[in-house]
Amino acid sequence: MKKILLFLLIPFIISSAQISISAGGGNIIENFNGMGTSATATLPVNWRVDKNTTVRTLGNYSSALNSTERRGGINENSSMANGIYNFGLGDAASATDRAVGGQSSSTSSKSVNLYAYFKNVGTSTISQLDLSYDIMRFRNGSNPVGFSVQLYYSNDGATWTSAGQSFLSSFSPNADNNGASIVPMEAKNILNQTLNGLTIPQNGSLYLAWNYSVTSGSTTSNAQALGIDNFVMNNIGGSSTAPAAAAAVAATSITQTGFMANWNSSSGATGYFLDVSTSSSFSSYLSGYENKNVGNVLNFNVTNLNINTTYYYRVRASNSFGTSVNSNTISVSTLAQITFVQFKGISDAVIKSAGTYTIDLSITDPSITTATTCAVTFIADSSTATASYLNDFSTQTVTFPAGSSANQQVVFTIKDNGVVEPAKKAFLQIQNVSGGSAALAGTISKFKLSITSGVNNAYYAGIPSGLAGAALKTALYNLIKGHTKYPYTDSNPTKTDVWKMLRAADEDPKNPDNVIGIYSGLSIGKDPQTYWNREHVWSKSHGPFSETVPGAGTDGHHLRPENPTVNSTKSNLDFDNGGILVPNGGGSKYIVGTSWEARDEVKGDIARMIFYMATRYQGESGEPNLQVVDYIPSSPNNQPLYGKLSTLLAWNHQDPPDAFEMNRNNTIAFYQGNRNPYIDHPEWVSSVFGSATTFTVGTSSNPSIGGSTSGGGTFNSGASVTLTATPNPGYTFTSWTEGGILVSTSSSYNFTISTNRSLVANFTAIPPTQYSVTLSSIPAIGGTTSGGGTFNSGASVTVTATPNSGYTFTNWTEGGTQVSTSSSYNFSISGNRTLVANFAAIPPTQFSVSLSSIPAAGGITGGGGTFNSGASVTVTATPNSGYTFTNWTEGGTQVSISSSYNFSISGNRTLAANFSLIPSLSVAPDFEAVTSSGGTKFFTVTNSTGGTMNWIASSTDNWITITNGNSGINNGIINFSYLSNNGNARVGTITVTAAGALASPKTVEVRQALATTVEPFGSVIPTKYGLNQNFPNPFNPSTVITFSIPKESFVTLKIFNLLGKEEKTLVNQFKPTGIYSVSFDASNLNSGIYFYQLQADNYFQVRKMLLLK
Repeated sequence: MKKILLFLLIPFIISSAQISISAGGGNIIENFNGMGTSATATLPVNWRVDKNTTVRTLGNYSSALNSTERRGGINENSSMANGIYNFGLGDAASATDRAVGGQSSSTSSKSVNLYAYFKNVGTSTISQLDLSYDIMRFRNGSNPVGFSVQLYYSNDGATWTSAGQSFLSSFSPNADNNGASIVPMEAKNILNQTLNGLTIPQNGSLYLAWNYSVTSGSTTSNAQALGIDNFVMNNIGGSSTAPAAAAAVAATSITQTGFMANWNSSSGATGYFLDVSTSSSFSSYLSGYENKNVGNVLNFNVTNLNINTTYYYRVRASNSFGTSVNSNTISVSTLAQITFVQFKGISDAVIKSAGTYTIDLSITDPSITTATTCAVTFIADSSTATASYLNDFSTQTVTFPAGSSANQQVVFTIKDNGVVEPAKKAFLQIQNVSGGSAALAGTISKFKLSITSGVNNAYYAGIPSGLAGAALKTALYNLIKGHTKYPYTDSNPTKTDVWKMLRAADEDPKNPDNVIGIYSGLSIGKDPQTYWNREHVWSKSHGPFSETVPGAGTDGHHLRPENPTVNSTKSNLDFDNGGILVPNGGGSKYIVGTSWEARDEVKGDIARMIFYMATRYQGESGEPNLQVVDYIPSSPNNQPLYGKLSTLLAWNHQDPPDAFEMNRNNTIAFYQGNRNPYIDHPEWVSSVFGSATTFTVGTSSNPSIGGSTSGGGTFNSGASVTLTATPNPGYTFTSWTEGGILVSTSSSYNFTISTNRSLVANFTAIPPTQYSVTLSSIPAIGGTTSGGGTFNSGASVTVTATPNSGYTFTNWTEGGTQVSTSSSYNFSISGNRTLVANFAAIPPTQFSVSLSSIPAAGGITGGGGTFNSGASVTVTATPNSGYTFTNWTEGGTQVSISSSYNFSISGNRTLAANFSLIPSLSVAPDFEAVTSSGGTKFFTVTNSTGGTMNWIASSTDNWITITNGNSGINNGIINFSYLSNNGNARVGTITVTAAGALASPKTVEVRQALATTVEPFGSVIPTKYGLNQNFPNPFNPSTVITFSIPKESFVTLKIFNLLGKEEKTLVNQFKPTGIYSVSFDASNLNSGIYFYQLQADNYFQVRKMLLLK
């Protein structure tokens, strides 16, 4: 990025240093970015600056200094102080792109000089070298003669010789003395200009000096701020030889379709050409890679290649004097393609009556030329299901079409054999994958399907339809009583006991050697059995009953495995919502001594076990009479009561039976001969025990990969619900929304439920590069700070310091160095920052005046600060270019319409200067070059600032007719037609007027010349030399260049390419005074940047144009 370089002053003398150069040596580059952001930054050791009170005066390198006085940035204004600046292209205190520069005043800094010292360390005398640099304008200046920068050179650093017109950069005066929010405001580029006539022997010195001053005369007020940056010295010694061959090195970043070609640099090279071929002899070339100009780089990414193919590459180095021979050849092979096929999931469960079942298979990186196939085979296992459960499944072939990434399916039938039995497990496996250059089975190549018996409707044939309440409860009791009872523990390992039932009924579907803990969800090893307890879901003390006598205490329908620690924490608590999380409890919660909330996945399981117990045990034959109540019993011991009914009703509704619970019911029924009817018919729960008023809370994540949510489900009316959003790595939680409306910014959102709700947890990806801003106050009681935190790299950060009562803000510092005196400090972040807001105690009789601009870009304010009580205070508002002052307001109320507002202070005041935009007229292009025959063209009218701009367009030339767009509001198009000039070049005008707008009126030219000749434009007599920007630009294949000469001169107009090679001479002859137009046809040239150079007497000017084909 280019910067305005303002020449910097150094506050102390330094010892002599130099930059080593030699004939044919490497380039010398300086961009001044290493100086940092301090106002008193140190220049590179070989660079110095000074300033002089006399115009166009150079000093002595040996007595110059090496650090700056000030720093500057965007939005400088007419009160910009004179001196030497460390200038940032952006905010003065934070922009990393730096330059050195100077600003003149009426009495000081009339000349500012930037020096550099070089020493010839080679053996050959240096007679010439090429220089490039940028001179830019950072602030306007209305001085009528403008300002310039002239290059000088010396052998001793004291006696200077001008480098001539080729190294003079002059700026025309401006209408005001303001800066801008975007810089540079104008730039002059010295590009590869040759400095010749040198005699620098071995160990000889070369000093360069750039003098900044007023172009003529001695008045330096209303100055422009000019600067230098992006200095390059090359072609040292004036050698005119092509570079040596570069050395190609091994490729990197090799993929299936590309690689990075690499090579080492060649001394003197300014660019490289790359060849890529599938032939080691380069008998043919890859399309687009024969002599490909890749620029001045040392690697290039070669793309769109074939898979598993060998390629060869070589390079040639080039400069303005020629191209080297070929480098060595490097071979590289793109990667082979590997296709993977796998199941979309690991396992699933299905009931026998499901009918057909479908399994999805996925493919990654499919061959684009060959279909991929695989076989899905049933794996026989005598301990699990046979193929008959899958209707005698036979191997199926699955085909993925060439180039398709779409999932494919295996479909088969689940056969119901009518037997009620524990779940059977069927295994399918992917085998014999083929297709493309390589095809394999992925990591998920085996699929387990658990097949459960489902509801045994024949078991309930004796239950009349329509029963409800006590009648249904009695009918179910008569059905399920009298079951087979087993001991809690049987010492005979061949006999059935509770241990054996639970090992079968609660087996982990993913690991047959483990059981699942009811509350924790933990997968616990079956052996040794000391790893887990047999939890009585209906606690023994709520009966009471004992497991020593087979009955309620040994009923497998409510006995479940659990981790001993979690089981001990559960104790004999009743069931209800709320509490604190249980360690290792899988999301279970408890209120000490009161209640237990099961994890969401088994809430329905718990409820249906409790309802089973209250139905199976009703006090007959010495059995306990168990009852479910809608409260938490105060003394649960020795009472056959369990709560809380409404919560358990809600849990039954919230968590319906799943395959695991249904399989467990089948397994216990296999042993005991009775079933839990509420698993087979959960709707009977409300028929027997009533219905709870419940509501559902649904949750989701946006995006789905951003994080997870918990806490949703079904809840009783009035229950307290807490939802939790947990971001995944790389994301941060943003908010909870419902129907697109924000409801909470806390990741843990609590509310009382009174209706169904559907909430979305929103997450935001954390950018890969973030920086922190840490804030503090000195003294701590002086005030508060805000705006710190973590931000994306490059983000605009505003930190605010707010003084407490009795204090005033002083400045922001970082590492003890002041970075801003504004309480609201804005910067673009590029690294971690630790900022201190400094406050000072306000004497009891003083008050502060705080000022701001609305909008901030509208203007600047002055006069704020701290004042003694009763003092006369004058605050001023100065609008920036394009704005006008409106009024002063305080707390939204107008207090003055004068830009200079005076008052006697008796309290703290916070004033806002309000500005409004002034319309600004812009017409593009500045001129329109038209053909010699008649035709139509158009100009574009733009309001480039704001407000409302009414404009009209007119022309006094009878050969120009405005056909559409005589007037308009703000932006518009002026269409016009023009007549044939009958072979005579001429210039007409169209004038656009916008009352009250800046830059109004605008007069644009219509230039009509012969198409293929150098033609003068009418009788207009120019007063100065000028070379205009070509039009159109960019162009293809032709464009028009216009220039003016104020007196008869020998004129040359030449075209050069980016390497400085002359491509064409358009003019090379004497021309009388006038304005001329030349047509340039570039049909035989390649696309790229070209330069056109005009020289007439002592006038020299170069401009850039872009050819796009």
